[in-house]
Amino acid sequence: MEFASNGAAALERMAHSPFDAIVTDMRMPGMSGAQLLEQVRLYYPQTIRFVLSGQSDRETILRTVIPAHQYLAKPCATDVLRQKLSQALALKDLLENSTVKELISQIKALPCTPDLYLQLRETLKSPACSVADVGRIIERDMAMTSKILQLVNSAFFGLGHHISNPAQAVFVLGTETVKSLVLSIGIFSQFAAGNLSQRDIDWLWKHSIATSRMSQKIAQLEGQEKQTIDDCFAAGLLHDIGKLILMTQRHFEWETIGKMAKSENITLWDAEHRVLGCSHAELGAYLLGIWGLPSAIVEAVAWHHNPSGSPVVQLSPLAVVHMADCIHAALDPCKADDSDSFDSDFLARCGLKDRVEQWTRACRTVLGETQ
Repeated sequence: MEFASNGAAALERMAHSPFDAIVTDMRMPGMSGAQLLEQVRLYYPQTIRFVLSGQSDRETILRTVIPAHQYLAKPCATDVLRQKLSQALALKDLLENSTVKELISQIKALPCTPDLYLQLRETLKSPACSVADVGRIIERDMAMTSKILQLVNSAFFGLGHHISNPAQAVFVLGTETVKSLVLSIGIFSQFAAGNLSQRDIDWLWKHSIATSRMSQKIAQLEGQEKQTIDDCFAAGLLHDIGKLILMTQRHFEWETIGKMAKSENITLWDAEHRVLGCSHAELGAYLLGIWGLPSAIVEAVAWHHNPSGSPVVQLSPLAVVHMADCIHAALDPCKADDSDSFDSDFLARCGLKDRVEQWTRACRTVLGETQ
């Protein structure tokens, strides 16, 4: 560790040697913590950015939403800071491509579905706007959900437990905070299709929503507690967020990956590994991990195509999302190019192989409800 008394001194240190993470206060002489992190985001994008501050007013915290990856509140126990840093830094091993790491660390937010984005703005401007109305919109969009969960799970709120239900997150934040985030700070942006295939865009949102509902249904069917059910829902919605990153941030590589998958008759995620050295699963998990989302969600996103590669050997959000992802790809007539079959060995080790038929029947009902 190295220490600096102000923002200018910190930037001078960073100019001479690379750092994996930076932890800054908000109120400092000459340069605020938010201003410092914005400079770090622009010039040292591989560095993971933390705010550790005793300031508790809402406006101060909202100013850190864009430049900071995570917010920690003073007083902060050493073990908590160590844990947060360890979790964020451990995820760096998921990505071997330094260019991709820089890309992920620079992301402020991801674009939303145009219809939902406009609907949210209109709802927030309405005098009759309610928490429930806002929550119902946000829980249908992966970009909105990921950013709202990033903020609500920060130490600023001191909840003592994590939140993975988007509607509950909106309730905790309150409509005024969400209104400031959307209308003033511009935390969300509208998805611009550009040269992207409309088929890819439509499938991505349709598949994400269906997988989230199916994951929720499987968890309910297995009698899981509410927190696990919420984790499964969020992980299902966010499991392909890495594809959204590629579509919008690396369109050329995304096109190359699609062409390779078709010409060589391989899955998209195999092609992603050849082109990028990682798949959309690792990309999404890395982003959600440095944003501080619950570990159960990050784990499910990271391993949803290859659950056997994870240390998990039980019913979990990872197992549930893997199943929901495969079931939807098998049931939907417009199946994705990267669909794959169940990991039978993993299911057998978890003692879940005999549950596939019942889960498939339940997911078939959910599919009918979401179409």
